[in-house]
Amino acid sequence: MAAAELSASGEDSPALRDLAGRSGREREAELAALLGRALDELGLPRPESAEAERWAVRELAVRLHAGAADPAGTAAARWEHGNSAEGTAEERFLAALRRPCCGDCLGRPADREPESYRVWAAELRAAAALLAGR
Repeated sequence: MAAAELSASGEDSPALRDLAGRSGREREAELAALLGRALDELGLPRPESAEAERWAVRELAVRLHAGAADPAGTAAARWEHGNSAEGTAEERFLAALRRPCCGDCLGRPADREPESYRVWAAELRAAAALLAGR
């Protein structure tokens, strides 16, 4: 989504257009390489590790808030990354991600405790909306 927003704001490069058209379900290494090419083509510096982590956290929040991801998938994606965060909205979002709703909230939907999952998902969505700035 960030690549599409950057394209919409007038930035343009072949790698950025390619990245903007991706679903986000591709391998992380493939997307990281494409992001690096896009930044190079645009003449933008590559972010430090902590800054890249913050971008990743914000992108997860934006995708969840926009309905492009579900809470369980967002939590699973987040646990593949580190735990660096600064700022109240990021801390709230990460705290909700780290706090499981029930014994197996990331497992099969049939194994979830429905009420616990509903409450956790609502809290996660609220935190995502705050972080997404909406």
